[in-house]
Amino acid sequence: MRSQTLVPDAGEVTLYEMKEGGSGLVMVLRPVSEESRCPACNQASGRVHSRYKRQIADLPWEGIPVRIELRVRRFFCATNDCAQRIFTERLPNTVERHGRRTCRLSRVLDRIASEMKLPSKPLFSTTGAMVSLKVTFIV
Repeated sequence: MRSQTLVPDAGEVTLYEMKEGGSGLVMVLRPVSEESRCPACNQASGRVHSRYKRQIADLPWEGIPVRIELRVRRFFCATNDCAQRIFTERLPNTVERHGRRTCRLSRVLDRIASEMKLPSKPLFSTTGAMVSLKVTFIV
């Protein structure tokens, strides 16, 4: 059995701060590595262009809702002739690209949907109205 940690992937992110956030906990996470690889040319770069925050849902902790504030960086590509001049660091074991929930929360929701014979993505009716399933974790 895999051991569970408070942060989604301790090899990718580190806990910078923990604070109360209204209805639960907010974990402020930062990437562990000092550099990132360009997705276009795979060249490592440590030259930071800018920083921004992402809001990500995570699994509850001891029944308390958890939200992650992920502080990510944009980098300049170190390759002069690369078409991708600026790129955002990727944390594939923590959150998918453009994801709004952690990979581990996505796996749990996919498993629940699979057990209930439901698709894990939002459902669309014939009228185009979005229908989704709200899951409450009871610990």
